[in-house]
Amino acid sequence: MRLSHLSIPMFCLGVAWLTPHIAVAQADAVSASTTRFDLSARLGEGERALDARDVVRMAVEHSPRVEITRVSIAAAEAGVRRATAALVPRLDLTARYAHIDGFPDGRIGGGDPAALDAARALAMTVSDPSARALFLGTIDAQAAGTIIRIPRDQFGFAARLSVPLSDILLAVLPALHGAEARVRAEELRADATRRDIELAALEAYYRYAEARGVLAVATEARDRVAERVDMVSALLRGGYLTPPDQSAIEAALAQANEGMARAEGAVALARVALGVAIGDRDRALWAVESALVSLGVPSGSIEELEERAIADRPELAALRESIRAQREVRTATEAGGYPHIGLYLAGDISNPSPRIIPPRDEFTPTWEVGATFSWSPNDLATSIVATEEIDASVARAEAEGLLIEDQVRLELRQAYEGANAARAALEAVTITLSSAEIAYEARRAQLAGGEGLLDDLEAADLRVTDARLSELRARLELGVAEARLRHAVGASLLE
Repeated sequence: MRLSHLSIPMFCLGVAWLTPHIAVAQADAVSASTTRFDLSARLGEGERALDARDVVRMAVEHSPRVEITRVSIAAAEAGVRRATAALVPRLDLTARYAHIDGFPDGRIGGGDPAALDAARALAMTVSDPSARALFLGTIDAQAAGTIIRIPRDQFGFAARLSVPLSDILLAVLPALHGAEARVRAEELRADATRRDIELAALEAYYRYAEARGVLAVATEARDRVAERVDMVSALLRGGYLTPPDQSAIEAALAQANEGMARAEGAVALARVALGVAIGDRDRALWAVESALVSLGVPSGSIEELEERAIADRPELAALRESIRAQREVRTATEAGGYPHIGLYLAGDISNPSPRIIPPRDEFTPTWEVGATFSWSPNDLATSIVATEEIDASVARAEAEGLLIEDQVRLELRQAYEGANAARAALEAVTITLSSAEIAYEARRAQLAGGEGLLDDLEAADLRVTDARLSELRARLELGVAEARLRHAVGASLLE
């Protein structure tokens, strides 16, 4: 019969009652002990290998939050184009047509017809023919007057090019600078979002790896207890053990089954969380790379890292750009209360031209160049109120910046100390694992020489397995700690 390793639950119950009855199998156990539990091999079981960098990259590629940031950046870039369009001089083109009716053609200087007839009668009484002729000619000229003919169908085409000179210098350019600052702020927020996604995905991957490791150990423990159940049943039939001994091993098996069920549930949840993080909805198990690559940590003292974090954290940089954008908007808003000075060039071709008297039924081109000056006290009052609102918003953003800086300092300190503690824990666990391996080899050599007990060998093997799980957890904790420190400083996990 092949004797496997002692399970964790069975070891807790004690195996002293088996010692007198299994000594005959020690030689076989030494040979069997060469096939040991391999945690790395268990973690490597799966349809596809997945390492930390794969997880981070896939999470960034598939996260809906990244698409949201792209939309925000596109909206900010549209604001820049809108502000740039305001720099282009304004061109207004107009065309008009009108039909006018309901009035007769008029005269200028025509006089009263009755008065003119009376004057002609008086002129006829003049005896001198020359004087009479001159008098009648004057009366006829006055009667003829000037006839004004207004075209019934009127047409007009005009173009006006305006340059709001003061607005461009005082309002449009600051608004453009503010729009560009908003784009930079959105890009920095997108960078901060990507780094949050990277960290969350890496933590999900490490939780999944830990759950896989716990399940592997729990499964091995259950299998060991199951083998012990068969051995106890054989010894019970031979009269070496009693029914209470069988009840004890069956209880240990039930506990091992419960532990494995809990571990399977934890793996299922961790797999779903990891799938959501990387955009994979498949429920198949991913193989975990046995050598979890360290991402490394930034070098420098805590003071140097703090200074770097305040300068490089994208959320702080985004807030600074947002404040800069608001200040530019304030400048543009304040300019709304200043006098407005502009230049313009206008051209017109109309039939009839309004600048020709009397009107002529023909198209006549005209043009003009001028400057405008306007100012309204109402605009001044509006700009004062609007700038006060912006000042309050800027003050609030600056206060939030101080709060975020304090949070960054605290996060950095926690990550820094956490990385140091995780590194020390890994060193301690590594020493423990090495000690357990040495103890196991010593027990195995004793058993091969006919000394010692099989229980001692299996207890040593149990300590090795436990140390390997602890070493896996320590490496995972160090990986998370290093990732958090990189995130706290403002470095990407993919750099």
